[in-house]
Amino acid sequence: MEKSKTVKKAKTRVAAHTHTSILNNKKTKIQQAGITLVALIVTMVVLLILAGITINLALNDNGVMNKSQFASNIYAMQTKDEFEIMEQIETEIATITTPIIIKDKNGEYINIKEIANYYGHEVMYNEQVYQLFYVDIVGKYSNKEPRIWLQYKEGVGDIQLSQHLETTGIAEENSIFWKINPDLNKKFGTEIRKKNSWSNNLRGVAYLCNPDNWNETYLAEGDSEKGAYAIGGVSAELFCDSYNQIRGKTKADEDYFEAKAFGSNIYGYLYKPLNPSASIQKDGYSYVTNGTNYPISGDIYGTHGGRYKWISSPSFYAYDNVCIKYDAGKSLTRNPTSANLTVRPAVSLPPDIQIQLIN
Repeated sequence: MEKSKTVKKAKTRVAAHTHTSILNNKKTKIQQAGITLVALIVTMVVLLILAGITINLALNDNGVMNKSQFASNIYAMQTKDEFEIMEQIETEIATITTPIIIKDKNGEYINIKEIANYYGHEVMYNEQVYQLFYVDIVGKYSNKEPRIWLQYKEGVGDIQLSQHLETTGIAEENSIFWKINPDLNKKFGTEIRKKNSWSNNLRGVAYLCNPDNWNETYLAEGDSEKGAYAIGGVSAELFCDSYNQIRGKTKADEDYFEAKAFGSNIYGYLYKPLNPSASIQKDGYSYVTNGTNYPISGDIYGTHGGRYKWISSPSFYAYDNVCIKYDAGKSLTRNPTSANLTVRPAVSLPPDIQIQLIN
């Protein structure tokens, strides 16, 4: 009996200990679970903070994404520059390799390096007599495409530009108006094109530079499809380049002759003197050329007909003045658009149109 009670008490103690262990284990597990949950929350908070920092670093103004985009843009710009450089090189190569074929009166090919010796010589074109005026080897007046410039031998018409004012080509960036007046285009082209109206010196030149006014009479049939065109006269810059080339002058020479564009309320050209002699007017609006250096009589620069002739550039002298050449006085000067003057139309030919001199 006593033994039975002892065994029962022992079982009771074991059961109580077991229950206590179970409770302790549950408590431990609950505590562990609580610690795990807190750790999880802390971890998530830390991760969110790190994520925020990462996103900020990636997306702010100095972030990785922006820097990556910036690097991408720089690479694109460099690639573009490389393409532009390559295009420029290709253009220069094309310029060098594009044949400009001009034959002398005997049918012999003229060395292009000696072409200035033939300026002023006559050419039969469109069943009319012209003179070889200038060969633009580097395409200064035609977006880097070599061109041959002929000038009509005779002065024609009695033209009052004030009766023919127009705006053709002034607002168009790549028009003939701008191509043959490159210094004006470079300095003031964008500014002028933005205007709503233009002064008469620009509008008078627009008439001279519009091929629709000249092609029918002075351009051979079918040549316009090849890129040729006729205008009312050469520009001031073209005149100077031809005149310098025939005399073998460069910008390093004191007597280098050039027309430069100026602008304020008026846009147009002034002339740089050939030399400091007293015979040259110093105002820049008129300059006397040196007739003794002309290649042949009755030449392309003056002494032909003794008349004033319009050339296709505006003068800086006044809002209605256009550049002219005075044949008898062998000078470049200016006149208002209201004057009645003649013209010597000019034809611009691409190099694939071959010409032959007749004298």
